[in-house]
Amino acid sequence: MAPKRDIGWEHAEPVGGDKKIVQCRYCGKIIHGGITRLKQHIAHIAGQVGACPGSPPDVTLELKKHLNDGKSERATMKKRKAAALNAFYNRSLCGYMHATDDENDDESECDTLEDELLSLEKMQLMLAMEESRQTALIEELHHKSHVSRSRPVTVGCGRSLSTEANVINCNDDDDGQDIDQKGLSDMEVKQLKQALKESRYTAFLEEEQRNCSTSSSFSGKDGEKPGTDSTSCIFPAEEKSIKKLRKMQQISLQIKILRRELDHQRRKMHLAEQGNERLMGDLVHIQKELNHQIKDREKSQAELEHKTLRIEKEQLIAQIDVLKKTLAEKDDELQDMEALNQTLILKERSSNLELQDARKELTSVLSNLVDRTTIGVKRMGEVDQKPFQDVCAKKFSRSDWEVRSVESISLWQEKVSNPGWQPFKNTLKDGKWQEIIDEDDGELKRLRHDWGEDPYAAVVNALLELNEYNPSGRYVVQELWNFKEGRKASLQEVIQCMAQELKNTEAYKRRM
Repeated sequence: MAPKRDIGWEHAEPVGGDKKIVQCRYCGKIIHGGITRLKQHIAHIAGQVGACPGSPPDVTLELKKHLNDGKSERATMKKRKAAALNAFYNRSLCGYMHATDDENDDESECDTLEDELLSLEKMQLMLAMEESRQTALIEELHHKSHVSRSRPVTVGCGRSLSTEANVINCNDDDDGQDIDQKGLSDMEVKQLKQALKESRYTAFLEEEQRNCSTSSSFSGKDGEKPGTDSTSCIFPAEEKSIKKLRKMQQISLQIKILRRELDHQRRKMHLAEQGNERLMGDLVHIQKELNHQIKDREKSQAELEHKTLRIEKEQLIAQIDVLKKTLAEKDDELQDMEALNQTLILKERSSNLELQDARKELTSVLSNLVDRTTIGVKRMGEVDQKPFQDVCAKKFSRSDWEVRSVESISLWQEKVSNPGWQPFKNTLKDGKWQEIIDEDDGELKRLRHDWGEDPYAAVVNALLELNEYNPSGRYVVQELWNFKEGRKASLQEVIQCMAQELKNTEAYKRRM
């Protein structure tokens, strides 16, 4: 009968045809160790494997119930096996079961628990059959002993060893005729024959001892009580041989039990070696798979990196092409801008020249026509004369102050126009470096001390104007000036002023 398919294979697939390596259908995890660990994985049973995150609840409950039922069934079978083994060994210690090594080899072929229990049940059946036959034989011998009590003692106790040999060496064919061989194998029949031979010999020895004891009770001397055991005194050789045979039987039984245990340990060792070989094979297989996976991963990673680098290279090439195109366009625009800039520079220079010429012409014209109250020409860098005149008028006599004022003004105008005199210093103002008047200059200190604040302010103003309008030449320059607002006048203001002046002149002429 074919073995029943495990329920766990409905939820897993073997990997590479190896049932020791299975893959879960719900989470795809590969589990080593067989279908039992897979069922524990799906049933969420804590142990050697983790719980499956994708298993349905009904499947989890079904497999958990299946595992618990199997555990209970194995515990029950284990108890039955232990009880059967205890019964078997207890009966073996009582004189039964002189089995051969061939029998042990046959019993070692029982791989499952049910086969072992079936063998034990057959052995118990054989034991019951042998005991029934032994009981019948003993009753027959008892019957014969009662018949032979009227005979001399030497008849019962002096049975020769040939009779013993006849009992022991009974024909196997006769034993086979007494055994119902239906449902038994050849090995079981052989074991039954061996058990019958040994039981008959044991019964013979016990009957001989019983006959000797009975005969000695009938032939006792005066003063001796019937039933006194004098066999040890009359037949010491037979008693010694009986004890020796029983001892040999016990030793033989112990040897066979030890052989059975040794065979069991050998089978366990063989199974352990097979398990180790399977584990080593699984380990080698797993190692090969891991190496193969590592190589595949490295290969795929290298291909991915190569593909990524190729894509990045293509993107960079595309970006470079776009930048080259943009750069070419910008270069063309830059050339156009440079050409336009050169044109504008030339126009600006031309316009500046025209403006400068116009300002010069207007300056020369306004110096004669226009009133200085609003728009006029101012000499930039020229020292104001009025502060010096006021101080001289106060310090000197009426006949002398004009000459002194002219001398003072000329002296300071000459100093202001001297490029070697630089009464300036650099200072940081609003984040920018600017040139301002150095108030600690010796000439300016003497000017302030001798002439006061107003002449000092006139000289400082002239220095600042020259430093702004003509710092290199340090000579007086003319500039169109808006005297009303105190700033440089624009051409528009000058033209408007001249137009107004012309209108006034024409109106004046018409009135005349």
